Amino acid sequence: PGPRLVPALLAIAAVALLAPLVPPLAPLAGLLALALLGAAAGETLYLRRVAVTAERPPVVALSLDDEDEIDVRIRTDAARPLEVAVRQAWPGLVGHGSASGRGRVRPGEVLPFTFRVRGVARGAEPLEPPWVAITAWGLAERCVAAGVPGELRVTPNLRAVRRLHDQLNQFALRGLGNRVSPRLGKGRECDRLRDYGHDDDCRDIAWKASAR
Repeated sequence: PGPRLVPALLAIAAVALLAPLVPPLAPLAGLLALALLGAAAGETLYLRRVAVTAERPPVVALSLDDEDEIDVRIRTDAARPLEVAVRQAWPGLVGHGSASGRGRVRPGEVLPFTFRVRGVARGAEPLEPPWVAITAWGLAERCVAAGVPGELRVTPNLRAVRRLHDQLNQFALRGLGNRVSPRLGKGRECDRLRDYGHDDDCRDIAWKASAR
């Protein structure tokens, strides 16, 4: 059943409860129930003919203890827009149990999903194909495993090693090749002198040069 079927049946049941007070409501509730179930059956048959494909890299590589993005692209051959719900189950190497998303895919278009995951242990494990639920009017829903199984690998975090290497280089090589240069106004050489400023310290005044 789709997400709208049960609320619609409950609404028809509420109308049927008023049948003892208003007798014409009884056949009306029966006709509404039959029409609703017929529409749900028609949607079920329509969804069975829809082909759903999910595009995802066959091998997903993650860096240990670093957040990465995994892209999943959903495509259908339906002639009308469909509501799509995607659920991807992760193996034990990933901190999250699963990830999900919802969207609307139009004919001839691709619906992208981006899942952010973090590898918590090194290794390689099989990656199940994503499960996709499609519905047209919300009365019936079809769930199918789209795509093919893949593999998820969690490798050492080379990016963290590179960042640590850069930090160590900055710490160890800091000041290497630099030389201390006197600031303008410090010193007694002619090329270092300048006019007195309001905020200058009196101890820095070159009195002999000023007298000349």
